[in-house]
Amino acid sequence: MIGVLFDKWGLTEKEGREILGCTLDEYQEMKQGKIEGFSGEVDEKICGALRIRTALKFWFVDEERRNKWVKKPNKIWGGKCASEMMIVDIKGVRKYLESDVW
Repeated sequence: MIGVLFDKWGLTEKEGREILGCTLDEYQEMKQGKIEGFSGEVDEKICGALRIRTALKFWFVDEERRNKWVKKPNKIWGGKCASEMMIVDIKGVRKYLESDVW
């Protein structure tokens, strides 16, 4: 599930691993469908990514637009895109998106 989402967002394998803080082996297991047995921190970041996906559905009806938004420079983060910010603060990205949704 997470691998499909990251593919839709146009993330590289390296970006996906950096966002989740996981090893190459763990990331490949995720892309093959494994959904449990990861560290608490990795699980928390997977949950954060899924919540970002949900919040984006409220922001953008069009799937293509919401998927492109993740890689689009954003003035809220000084010209960095959401995927760059997720690497350093996935909770912050999630909270930003959810604050305007809920």
